[in-house]
Amino acid sequence: MPMLVHNNSLLLRFLGVMLVLALASFPAAAHQAETTQPTTINPALVTATGTVAELTVRNTLTGVTLRYFGLTVDQGGSYALTGTGLDTLSDGSRVNVTGILAGNMFKVSLFGSVAPADSAARAALQAKTKKTVSGTLAVYHKDFFQQGRGEYGLAVRDASNKHTQLNVAAIPDSLQIGMLISADGTVAADGSSLDTTSITILALPA
Repeated sequence: MPMLVHNNSLLLRFLGVMLVLALASFPAAAHQAETTQPTTINPALVTATGTVAELTVRNTLTGVTLRYFGLTVDQGGSYALTGTGLDTLSDGSRVNVTGILAGNMFKVSLFGSVAPADSAARAALQAKTKKTVSGTLAVYHKDFFQQGRGEYGLAVRDASNKHTQLNVAAIPDSLQIGMLISADGTVAADGSSLDTTSITILALPA
């Protein structure tokens, strides 16, 4: 079971730790089998094909809405996308991207559309159960001792102290731990976490 991290500091500090860990693990990831990693073009650039995941963050306090993008790679794995021109992407679109990979961050220099998913895949996506969870934003931590690694992510703790893990395209820098939020998405394959498509900020940390 994931352990919640109780800390009301800015989520940006958490992001900094995540980036350091991601950069530290990058050399090992680059030597994994090709079936689980994007294809290397040269020592600096990689290319990958996959499905775009979009996360929208709406702040009811400021009226600002931000969009974040990620890529679920066909061979397995997911990466947060950064770069210019990404606002033309849409959730569920199929793309081929080229850029620099650092841990779980993909800095895109070039991207283009590819053929859409087959009808069976689209039907499976549409059949997913939609769900909304509300509560306090938290950070969870999981230990994978046999693999020698740990994992951090976002979660929502509701009024009954039940927490729901949020699977997001990217970790938004506009969030703070302890914020009151509402998250929309579909129930993930594990039956408990939420594949999150939008987050609404309702109140600042108490």
